[in-house]
Amino acid sequence: MKRPYLYGFAALFIIAVGCARDDMWYQKKLETYEKSEFFEDGVGTRLPVEGTVAMGSIQDDKLMHEGTEGGAEATRFPFRVTKEKLERGKNRYEAFCQPCHGITGDGLGMIVQRGYKQPQPFTAEHLMSAAPGYFFRVLKVGYSEANSGQKLSGLNTSEGKTDFVHPPLLKKVGAEDTWATIAFIRALQLSQSTPMSELSPEELDSVQNPKTEEPKEAASGGH
Repeated sequence: MKRPYLYGFAALFIIAVGCARDDMWYQKKLETYEKSEFFEDGVGTRLPVEGTVAMGSIQDDKLMHEGTEGGAEATRFPFRVTKEKLERGKNRYEAFCQPCHGITGDGLGMIVQRGYKQPQPFTAEHLMSAAPGYFFRVLKVGYSEANSGQKLSGLNTSEGKTDFVHPPLLKKVGAEDTWATIAFIRALQLSQSTPMSELSPEELDSVQNPKTEEPKEAASGGH
């Protein structure tokens, strides 16, 4: 014989025990900027111990994290550019760059079409000849209109500037993904500026005779 009231008692018991065990909710820890009675100065938010660095925080690879080599803008990538890297760069480009720079890098992204200042196309002469490290520097420090002059002179050099034509994005994207994005930008440049004479026979054939998928036949059936 079933006794429904027993299930009710069991449910109440579980709820009571759960409410009593609130130690996981009220943990013995300090919230951000909360006062501490443990330290003499009463400040709970502590600075790192002097002379120490967090594990994994040292960025001594100037090429990877600064885009420079020997104090100059890097002329190479810090890794071998593979198909996987280009696909990752395409993904990051579409998320962070395409709204302004457009699908092909012509500077006619959707935001520009709605009134934002148009960036120069990646096929502009000075950008075609710019070193990869230059693009990295733009993504790291930004490009300020107050500093812009001719060609490549607009890199932001002042802390706290807000009048960016191009904002710094490195902290959001990450160093490795930033380089992958630059690799994809290079691919966009090459796709629009490579002479036909430099294409292989296979590449030339794919351009002149692009393959198109045949439309699928509509499924037959009664209505």
